Amino acid sequence: MTDHVRTAGTEAEAPAKHREESHLEVTGLTRDYGDGGVRDATFSVRRGQLLTLLGPSGCGKTTTLRCLAGIEVPDAGTVRLGGRLMTSAERRVHLRPSKRDIGMVFQSYALWPHLSVFENVAFPLRMRGAKTAAIRPRVEEMLNLVGLDGMSGRQPGQLSGGQQQRVALARALVYRPGLLLLDEPLSNLDAARRDSVRRDIGRLQRELGITAVYVTHDQDEAMMLSDRIVVMRDGRIVQDGTPAQLLAEPASLFVAKLLGQTNIIEGVFATETTESDVDGRVRRMAGIDVALPHGVTRLFARVAGEAKVGEPVSLVWRPGDLLVEEGESAGNALPGTVEDVRIGSSLTDYTVDVGVARIRVFALGKAPVPVGTRVTVSCAADRALCLSR
Repeated sequence: MTDHVRTAGTEAEAPAKHREESHLEVTGLTRDYGDGGVRDATFSVRRGQLLTLLGPSGCGKTTTLRCLAGIEVPDAGTVRLGGRLMTSAERRVHLRPSKRDIGMVFQSYALWPHLSVFENVAFPLRMRGAKTAAIRPRVEEMLNLVGLDGMSGRQPGQLSGGQQQRVALARALVYRPGLLLLDEPLSNLDAARRDSVRRDIGRLQRELGITAVYVTHDQDEAMMLSDRIVVMRDGRIVQDGTPAQLLAEPASLFVAKLLGQTNIIEGVFATETTESDVDGRVRRMAGIDVALPHGVTRLFARVAGEAKVGEPVSLVWRPGDLLVEEGESAGNALPGTVEDVRIGSSLTDYTVDVGVARIRVFALGKAPVPVGTRVTVSCAADRALCLSR
């Protein structure tokens, strides 16, 4: 493949209206390794949005990112950025990474150990031929934005992991790229630094209006940072939506589990009704028969996906949506015994044995219920999900 050299106004340019709607457009992207890679990935990102590629190790998210960066040459598909064609396997077009208007942050920081913090951040500007007089104010501005003002003379080895990742972030943003790519940038940091740098990434992305694609296997990072999330599995996109949409309507049990802690109770889809939500949208509600040691009980949940009456299904209860109470519950509940209690700084984490499963409950602001207590665990029907197995 050769570098793309067509000028503005040619067939390489997307129509102006569509270009405004989608700053990054990926169509049919395929890079096949036989037992890995990415297959037929199609998605777009609006200008100023942060989109996360979320999935387990080996699902194809980093391969996708490397194709966007120009590091990998895909077998099929196209990539456009700002209306400009970056990659087209069919046309044998593939811009080198240096020809793309892209900044990248790696999980390993990738700083030059022999250069000062200032020179690490200044490097992209020097490579682009920026005038010396313009480099210092730009570098100092970025170091201030990432909270490293006063550290420009230090070497990377004199910084903590969190500070090194901030240097890498400043370097990626210093020339205001059209697209920022972040490949698991927090995975090498401890919990405290991870939270701090995550907040910095979100703040800078919003303040600067940067379009970004973020890769992670951590659902908390994805949910907290993203405007949209693309969920990947075995090289393919399985769902694309906002964090709220994915939580409310996961397309499968795989997606529901990926998005956070879940309690799974097996049952049979016995009855179906419909109801309207506050926005007037009609939603399906399932009555699910669950076999307990003392008999069958019916629990209720919203139907997500394509589950049908008569099918075996999974009832999904999220720990933060549950109530654990001594005595009888008002409904949509299972009786059980408190098996374990873990008291944290912000919540109490219960494990309750309900016979067919061990249920985790995250409770806020309540005195802990002792181990061995008979309780009921309940979940509002509109917070519970019914999914095909």
